[in-house]
Parts: sequence; structure tokens; C-alpha cells
Amino acid sequence: MANTGIRRTDLQIQNLLDKMFKLQVEGFTARQIQEKLNLPVRTFEYYQNKLMDRIIADQAVQRREDTLYYKKICEEQLSHSLRIENDIATNEKVTPRTRMDAAFRKAEISMLIFRMHIETGNWLKEYNQQQIGLQRLMPASEITEEEPSEVEESERSEDVWGDEQNEHT
Repeated sequence: MANTGIRRTDLQIQNLLDKMFKLQVEGFTARQIQEKLNLPVRTFEYYQNKLMDRIIADQAVQRREDTLYYKKICEEQLSHSLRIENDIATNEKVTPRTRMDAAFRKAEISMLIFRMHIETGNWLKEYNQQQIGLQRLMPASEITEEEPSEVEESERSEDVWGDEQNEHT
């Protein structure tokens, strides 16, 4: 199929990527997906790379959300422990040794909370810089670029489909 020069809209691209993903999840081979969607080999490979980029980006976002969620849980638990130790450290009815131990644990918990804030902040800063770097490498205008034209099969290597060649048997 020759390149018609027609560009797909962002919505069409997203729908195509969704279809490709669903077919992969259903267990179709790359060649079967390419044939089912009636895409030239180069165009299919182009969208396959886009799909992989989207999956990687989704995983990064999920890791970020998970990290923030678990940070919040840890903060709540440490804050609760901090309140308990503070109550013990200020309780006149317990021995001075117990109050001193509670004050020491309170200082350790405070340092843990502080370190968690610093480390999470550094991680988020690094994560955001990576996202900015990825955006610079893949500008939004790339999505609307014309799809690659189909090259003749003789110019392509025979092993385009990897180990899926014998899966039709």
C-alpha cells in the first residue's frame, strides 16, 4: 500500500493505538495485527513504536502516583507515631528515662519525615526533568507528521517479524 499523503488526526491515532493494544492483549501476532488493521509494514512499525512510548509513559505516571500514594501513607503513620511519642515525652506520670527515650524516638521520627520529604522531592524533580527531556525529544508536532512511506519488501530484511514467522502453523 503506497503512502496516500493523508495525515491522521490525533484522535484517529489514539484510536488506532488502542486497537493495536487490544489486539496484542488478545494474543494476535504483529503480522496478524498489521493485516487486520490493513497497515503497511513501515506504518505499522511506526505506530508500534508510538504504542511502546505510550505504554512506557503510562508506567512512569503510574510509578509516580504510586510513590506519592505510599509517601502519604508513610507520612500518616509516622505522624501518628510522632504524636504518641510526643504524648509520652510530655507525660509527667512516666519515668524520666521513658520520657527521654520517647523524646529520642520523636527526634528520629522527625528526621525520617524530613528525609522522606527531601528524597521524594529530589525524585519528583528528577522525574519532572526526565519528562521535560522526553517532551523535547518527541514534540507534539511529531504525532501529526506524515506516516512513513512503504518501501519495497526486497529492501527490507526478511526477519521483520522476528520469531513470529512460524506461528501460523
